[in-house]
Amino acid sequence: MTPRACPFCRIYVGDANVRRCETCDVPLVPAGRLGPSPEERLAWEALPVEERPLPISLTSHGRRWLTLAALVGLVAYALPWLEVRAGNVWIMHGSDFGRRLSWPHACAAAWLVIVPTATSRRTLGSLLAARPVLAVLSATPLVVLAVLYASPPAHKLLHVDATWRFGSWLELAASVLALGAIFRLGRDPGALS
Repeated sequence: MTPRACPFCRIYVGDANVRRCETCDVPLVPAGRLGPSPEERLAWEALPVEERPLPISLTSHGRRWLTLAALVGLVAYALPWLEVRAGNVWIMHGSDFGRRLSWPHACAAAWLVIVPTATSRRTLGSLLAARPVLAVLSATPLVVLAVLYASPPAHKLLHVDATWRFGSWLELAASVLALGAIFRLGRDPGALS
């Protein structure tokens, strides 16, 4: 049984047989329908905008696009990035680059840090304070791919033909989308949804 309360004086009544408030003579309503009290509303309005709690949903203040870009980036990290032809054909994923060079693992690490950082901020002030860190993390895959594009695989004795595959382009797009979401992060939720 859901608790019932008076919408005027906010007295909770546990007896299911009581239909009206004994003090105000007003019909009782389920407690979940009451909403905030006038005192809670005044306390909310007294808080600075930066300290007001954000809703848990990711749709507020632009967190949806940043989280989506990070998840796409994680998927792209597992997709093929490069096809190398030098006698044999090798298809390299982002994780293959990470095993051979170790620093390309920064792409996956950046995406893995972005998701909880963007989703765990509960005030607008903390979300805005995290923007510089999120911008650096979002640019990390862009820098890694730029370095890899600038120095394609080569061999002194063999002709090497390298073709960049869909995974690398998707990783690049996720990084650009994340950087775009960073510039919109923390703005009015009505303009972002």
